[in-house]
Amino acid sequence: MGVVVLVVASARPVSFGWFAYAPVSDTTFTADGVHVFSTATLVGAVVLVVGLLVLAAWLGYRRGARRRG
Repeated sequence: MGVVVLVVASARPVSFGWFAYAPVSDTTFTADGVHVFSTATLVGAVVLVVGLLVLAAWLGYRRGARRRG
C-alpha cells in the first residue's frame, strides 16, 4: 500500500510559495537540488517502511517457529 501511495503522490507536482525581499542585492536565489515532498509522499514512505519492518518481523518469527517445531 505504501508503494502505491508513494507512486501516486510523486506523480503529482508539488508547489509552494515563498519569497524574500532583498533591496540591496539584484540577485535571485535559486535552491538547486532542494526537493519538496508533499504530505502524501511522506505518508507513503512511512507506510512503506513500517510495512517492510512488519514483514521482516513476521518472516523472522516464522523462521524461528519452524526451527522449534
